[in-house]
Amino acid sequence: MHPAVDEMGDAMPASNASRLIDLFGGVRATASATGLDIATVSRWTSTGKRGTHGQIPAKHNTIIMNAAKREGFPARAYALLDLRCPVCGNKWKP
Repeated sequence: MHPAVDEMGDAMPASNASRLIDLFGGVRATASATGLDIATVSRWTSTGKRGTHGQIPAKHNTIIMNAAKREGFPARAYALLDLRCPVCGNKWKP
C-alpha cells in the first residue's frame, strides 16, 4: 500500500484502517475475510466525499474482531479498532 501524502507531498503516518488492511493482506483479502464489500473496505482509507479518512466505522468492529480471531491475528490487531461503549464511552477490551 502506498503511503498517504499531505498537500505538501510529505508522507503521513498510516491510518488505523491502512494498518488493519495491511495486516489482512490488502483490501480484497480484508473484504473476503470479513464478508464486507470491497468498496466498503476501500472507503475506510479514502479521503474523498464518501471516505472515512482512515477511520473504521464502529459498526464493523465485531465483524473485524471475529475475522481477526479466525485468522489468528495477535491482540495488536484489536488495538486498531476504536472499541468504546456507546453508553459510557469506556474502552472495551477484546
